[in-house]
Amino acid sequence: MNPGSTPDIGIPAAAPDAGREEPIGLARLEDLLCRELDCYRDLLDVMLKEKEVLSTNRNEELGELLEEQKRVLFSAKSIEPRRREAMAALVGELSLEHGSTLHQIAGSLDGAARERVLKLRGSLTHIVERVDQVNRINVMLIRNNLDFIGTTVRAILEESTPQSTYAPTGKSAQREVLSWTDRHA
Repeated sequence: MNPGSTPDIGIPAAAPDAGREEPIGLARLEDLLCRELDCYRDLLDVMLKEKEVLSTNRNEELGELLEEQKRVLFSAKSIEPRRREAMAALVGELSLEHGSTLHQIAGSLDGAARERVLKLRGSLTHIVERVDQVNRINVMLIRNNLDFIGTTVRAILEESTPQSTYAPTGKSAQREVLSWTDRHA
């Protein structure tokens, strides 16, 4: 991350507005929000790869993607408590009500600082919504794959299950039906 700007959101790090300095805790919060945003972007990238793998039945690649997904989620989860702590400190510094939201924090800031925080908030909201959307698609693809596997297994098992029939003498007899995997060519 370039120390003079907030990454990928198009707003340069601000010089304080004339007459009012930015809160001390703002830079820390912005840094943590940027890190969290980067984690969610990485997560989205991994999930889009997972969607492609699931759609094309390249299931052998899933294990590696799931490990990468776990790593990214662990990184995001490790940032979250520090972000909450930074928000709480900034809320105190700005004399806001305990439990204030990021939107409320932004509302108490001036000019460029407000715009940066709102832009970060909007970017985070957008990326989390996109992650949720791709996750729902991936869940559907996994369910479809599991349904297909279940149907195939049931069909194989039904073919290999002995079936009862009546013999010409009127007695019950069992006829063994070989599974297509057990039949001779």
